[in-house]
Amino acid sequence: MPSLPPSHNTVKLNVKMTLGDDTDVENVLHGVYNSSFAPLAVANCQAIGDALAAAWTARVMPLISHEVTLQNVTCTDLDVATGNQTVSAGGASGGDSAPVGQASGCLVVTEHTATRGRSYRGRVYVPGMSTAARAFPQLWDVARAEAMEDAFESMNTDMVGAVAYWLAFAVLSYYSGTDATIPGKRPKPILRGFPIASPVTSWTGQIRIANQRRRNR
Repeated sequence: MPSLPPSHNTVKLNVKMTLGDDTDVENVLHGVYNSSFAPLAVANCQAIGDALAAAWTARVMPLISHEVTLQNVTCTDLDVATGNQTVSAGGASGGDSAPVGQASGCLVVTEHTATRGRSYRGRVYVPGMSTAARAFPQLWDVARAEAMEDAFESMNTDMVGAVAYWLAFAVLSYYSGTDATIPGKRPKPILRGFPIASPVTSWTGQIRIANQRRRNR
């Protein structure tokens, strides 16, 4: 696979958590910042990571099981191939006193943007949901899903308030469709010359329990 091209005034945010002996429970988010700050200085990159660590601690951790602990948030500036990368400490545990229902079960938060199409919407698979958050074997409690939706909206508000040059969370698209395929061969995605980072305009907490089958990095 070819290396991914830079994405102007965009950051990648890796939220790493621990669940039991699994120390690599990870969510990957993206965001866009004021282009006049590109590429980010180390201090500015650190400020974004610190702000997300604080927002995730305040908004998401109270909604997941106490068995989950936030390890850290890594912020990577994607504006240039050699963009700065910083790590912000976590440490908070979930605020739900009930145990995790299943290690692979996630509450999906859908990210919506102003543009239609698969390349312009994203999903965040939030792990660590407890047995108390489950309404039925295949569904999360509606109130918990709505609370998680509100948490993501509040996180973006928190980020705007904490970092003057933060603009919004974003859906980052590196690929555009697939090439012509040979029968029996898997289609190959077409890499964009210039990735598209679309600001998220709203979120939806989904009640259907999902499993995260892969991690986008």
